[in-house]
Amino acid sequence: MHVAGQGSIAWAMGRLPTSTASVVVLVQPVVAAWLGWVLFAESIGPVQAAGAGVALLGVVLAQWASRPRPALGAASA
Repeated sequence: MHVAGQGSIAWAMGRLPTSTASVVVLVQPVVAAWLGWVLFAESIGPVQAAGAGVALLGVVLAQWASRPRPALGAASA
């Protein structure tokens, strides 16, 4: 898992914008916790679930904030 995860990150760093790749790295602990739950029946407590939610919300907000905006004063047709 570690080799696949780190390899995917290295591959993405060369192909995605830096802002996107750096934020997506924050998803790594969430995926690790989910895989632990699915593969090894590890329990996820309320604090871990809240942390995963905060991390995912941060990724969504960062992506939303970095998307291009239409120019102000542009003529609408």
